[in-house]
Amino acid sequence: MPIPPVTVVVRNSSAKPITAVRLEHERGVETVENLAHGEVRTIQFMAGGETSYTLRVRFADGSEVSGNPQYAESGYEFVETVTDSGIESDVHLPSRY
Repeated sequence: MPIPPVTVVVRNSSAKPITAVRLEHERGVETVENLAHGEVRTIQFMAGGETSYTLRVRFADGSEVSGNPQYAESGYEFVETVTDSGIESDVHLPSRY
């Protein structure tokens, strides 16, 4: 059976455009750029067991927000909702739990 990746859906619910999203995890960094208000992007990475990640967002006006570190394992799915003042996280565990 293939090992599923960690999936992180980033939703821009802020009033500002996002120029860069940086997802830092134990095996590296994933980035996406240019998310307009209301836009959604999906980031996937391989966990290889237990891991964690942190999300950092830079808006077009130069301001930034960061999320709290998130614990993850293969198959976990997260929805990260970016607001003007922070990042709200929602996790969905795989069906095996």
